[in-house]
Amino acid sequence: MQVVCTIVQVTRLSRGRGMAIAPKLHEIESFVAAQCSLPAGTSGTAMIDAIQKAERAVRKFEKLGGTPEAISRLSYTIGVAFLQQPPMDDSFDCGLSAVSDDIAVFKDVTSGKHFYSPGARAQSTSSAAQVLAEMKQLKRANLLAKSEGTPRTAVAPRLPWHDAAYRWLARSAHLHEHRKAQLMLGCILLHGWETHPADKSQALDWLEKACKGETEPEAQLVRGLAFLEAGEVGLALECFRRSGQALGNPEALYHLAICLPEEAQEEKLASLEAAAAMEQPGALYMLAEGWRAEGSPGGMQLFREMAIKAADKGNPDAAFAVADAYLHGSSGFEQDRSAARVWYEAAAKNGHGNAAGCLGAMYYNGISVRADLAKAFRWYLAGAKHGSLEALGSLGSMYWSGEGVAQNKELALEILKRVEELQPSAPGPE
Repeated sequence: MQVVCTIVQVTRLSRGRGMAIAPKLHEIESFVAAQCSLPAGTSGTAMIDAIQKAERAVRKFEKLGGTPEAISRLSYTIGVAFLQQPPMDDSFDCGLSAVSDDIAVFKDVTSGKHFYSPGARAQSTSSAAQVLAEMKQLKRANLLAKSEGTPRTAVAPRLPWHDAAYRWLARSAHLHEHRKAQLMLGCILLHGWETHPADKSQALDWLEKACKGETEPEAQLVRGLAFLEAGEVGLALECFRRSGQALGNPEALYHLAICLPEEAQEEKLASLEAAAAMEQPGALYMLAEGWRAEGSPGGMQLFREMAIKAADKGNPDAAFAVADAYLHGSSGFEQDRSAARVWYEAAAKNGHGNAAGCLGAMYYNGISVRADLAKAFRWYLAGAKHGSLEALGSLGSMYWSGEGVAQNKELALEILKRVEELQPSAPGPE
């Protein structure tokens, strides 16, 4: 409140003399920071009102003689604040990766998995009509993805404040070459949004400018990922080496290890070990699986330690592996079905479809929990929505039998037909 009053008072000074005195820099910076970081739980409308107050204050500060360097810093703060805002109606929280009201469906051609998000309005429903609509959308989008040979989303991201964010970040980057603003511009231009198509050439230009000072490690990492997506593996490796080996970015080291050819085993292993030493979850899990494949008692002990550490840091594949080992009492783990359920849930909450399917099976069969068909159905539904064909098949079976959900044989047949279509084809005779 003191900061707000000070700014209002200063800009009202000397009206009779036809002049105004600019607030001090630390006062305007404190005011903008306060307006752009309201506490969690504040409504979207109130947040936007606060950010717009910050906008007006910065424009007035610039007219009163604020330096380009100061305006650049303030513009960056406002741009990032807009980037994180949900729509005005508070219907959902989009953050940096929006969930559309419509159903987004795509095939990941790298993993071969089929994914779809049910959309914000469908998150709370498991009605037969909604699931049937999702099945049809899934079929259309997968056919389109197959014909184009690339991942395809059914709808563009709904990012309502990205236009305002882009304007302020671009202003920050142009005024004083704000490196973080340049990095942000590169990131958002790589994918585009509703009113602005992706512009990878311009994105790479901004990222190259951001490859100086403290932002270089992350900028080189993002450049590498962009080159990798474009199929330019050699350029991607150069970026990952610069970011990881020269600048110590663990994410870059992990991606370097993944992208290196098989003949570069020594560099691949060194990159993984360096990333794991910095506790990068993916690298920890890859090394853990290496120790499990080695098969010795010592290797199993290392698998256990590294897999649990990776799972604790949020790696869903590691959490799934730990859960599976607990469930079966394998790979150096004593059987503990309750612990298995905890780790399956951790993996499922991070988007692991098979983990959600396993939870569905545990609730369906009453393994370590009281049998609950309604919960089984919900976990199978979650697993299907994250690419698990096994969960999708179980969903179809429950619709067929009417267990945990109203019976709908027509929908069940549609789902089971989709499962059959999506199953990998067996190789034919040579």
